[in-house]
Amino acid sequence: MNKSIALINNQTLLAEGLLSLLNTESSFNTLNIVRNENVNYLDVEVPKVDLIIVEINMQCIDDLDLLRLIRSRQIPVLIFSKKCTFECFQKIMKMGIQGYVTQNCSYSELREGISTILNGGTFYSKNVVDMVNETNKIKKGVLRDKVVPALKISKREREIIRLIRKGYQSKQIGEVLEISVRTVGKHRENIMRKCNVGNVTELIYFLEKHDVTL
Repeated sequence: MNKSIALINNQTLLAEGLLSLLNTESSFNTLNIVRNENVNYLDVEVPKVDLIIVEINMQCIDDLDLLRLIRSRQIPVLIFSKKCTFECFQKIMKMGIQGYVTQNCSYSELREGISTILNGGTFYSKNVVDMVNETNKIKKGVLRDKVVPALKISKREREIIRLIRKGYQSKQIGEVLEISVRTVGKHRENIMRKCNVGNVTELIYFLEKHDVTL
C-alpha cells in the first residue's frame, strides 16, 4: 500500500523541484501544499496523510504553531530547513518531531529519512547530527572550564580522585600515595564537600557529567 506525503513549503520553486523528485518514487503518493508567508498557520488545512514534510525558517519561531497543529493530529513530521540551529533543534525535539534534514542534504539521505519515519522511526541528517554533537561538545567544554577552577581541587586530591576512578579503596590509596588511611579519609571528605556529593557513585557521575579531567 502506497504511503501518502504532504509538503508544506513557502518557496514554490523549491516545492515543485522536491515534488518532482518525490513523484518518481513508486512507494508513496505526494500532495503539495504551498503556503504563503502571510497566511495564518491555523488556517492551513492539515490533510490526513502518513507524513508531512514542513519547511521551516532558520529561527523556527514563526513555525511552532504550525508544527503544534500538525502534531495535535498525530501526524509524523519531517523538518526540511535551510539551516539547523541548536536552539531550534531543542525546541522541535520537545514537540516530538520525528525527523530533521537540511536543504543541502542529498536526495538519497532525504529519501532515507522519509522511509525511516514512514516505518515508525526517527531520522536526522548527518549535518544535523554533527551540529548537535559539536554544540554539545563546546557546551560541555565551557562548563568544564567553569567547574574545574571553582572546585579548587588540590594536587593531592586530584591524585586521590584518579585512584578512586580506578576503583581503589582507601587502604589501597594510602599504600600507593604512602599516606595513612585516616589522611585519605580526610581528603575524601573534602573532595565530596567541594563537589557537593554524598558518595563515590555520585562523585563519578558528577565528574563525568561535567567532563572533569583531573
